Amino acid sequence: MNVPQRDLEKRVKSSSAKRVNLSELNVITDHINRRLILNGYPEGTDPTWLADNLFFLAHESYAEKIWVWARPDDVRAFCLQGFNVEGELLGADSSLPTVSLAYFIETARGESKTLTLENDILLSIEDRPVKKMRDLPLGMTISILEPEHCRLIAHLLDKVFETYPTPVENPEYICKLFEQGCLFAGAFCEGKLVSLAAAYPDEELLRCELTDCATLPDYRGHSLTE
Repeated sequence: MNVPQRDLEKRVKSSSAKRVNLSELNVITDHINRRLILNGYPEGTDPTWLADNLFFLAHESYAEKIWVWARPDDVRAFCLQGFNVEGELLGADSSLPTVSLAYFIETARGESKTLTLENDILLSIEDRPVKKMRDLPLGMTISILEPEHCRLIAHLLDKVFETYPTPVENPEYICKLFEQGCLFAGAFCEGKLVSLAAAYPDEELLRCELTDCATLPDYRGHSLTE
């Protein structure tokens, strides 16, 4: 059972776990979405000790959610500390952190008022046949983007998203993503970047996140980010 923020302080004070800092745990603090993200941890780490430190860090940063990628063998121990399974990477290396866990400090954040509708949408999608890719509209091309496109990428993402958990509106941040091996592809119409999508590969954990799917309003309806 998750613990509200007002009660987290009691849990933190009662814990005897040795405290560590963010850099030691490689925890990402997402201030905009008020969450902590832990993309894996050294093999052999005690999940109970790890959870206690994450609770402490969450309390210090006023986070509402803790998101952890855990090893399958550690899931039960995390669940005993109040974490819930959100998903897993099927067919992945079982020795790697392949199970997505969440701990909601603000319990309302982990609840959906439209869960039935959401499940119905997923089921309806599963029953649909795979659509054939549409032909691109006349005058439109798709190509792999390069670091010299950083300013265009940042400008498009800034126009499409009102808020975002990372500073994608900053060209320097986009350049850092390229340096980390992230890939971007974009659709151009008469030389103007009108749509894009990105892939963030993680070679260490053998996974890849497809993200940053964005299309300007006037160019939607053509499945450009597919």
